[in-house]
Amino acid sequence: MDSTHSLDHLVRLTSQTDSFKEVTTRLANGQQQVLSHGLPATLAAFLASHLRNALERPVLIVEADEDRAEQWRDDLQVIAGEQVVHYFPAWDVGIYDRQSPDPEIISLRVAAAARLMRGEPAIVVAPVSALLDPLIPPHALEL
Repeated sequence: MDSTHSLDHLVRLTSQTDSFKEVTTRLANGQQQVLSHGLPATLAAFLASHLRNALERPVLIVEADEDRAEQWRDDLQVIAGEQVVHYFPAWDVGIYDRQSPDPEIISLRVAAAARLMRGEPAIVVAPVSALLDPLIPPHALEL
């Protein structure tokens, strides 16, 4: 059994726990957010992967800083796959700086925002600082 199948099996097993079922039910019934304070990071990553699969809608993970957000991204990419997990980084320049942001950051932000806007069942990870600056209007992402 390779590591991907092994992790899929663990996601299925953990999804059968009462706690995971309760969180899934609450979100399915309209609750908008779940705080995972105190939950070990790896278990929280399994929960996020399970929620994305069970609810078939996007999951947004917001972390306090870039390092923690990148750790979430890395853990989730191992558990859920790189095609499912997207990173929404903070800008590398200030809003009033006279320079353009890094093209890779622009690309990551647009790709993640587009997935959220379309409601695709993806997991988007962002540091809180990335969500503080204005975003482009949703109609600009429509194809």
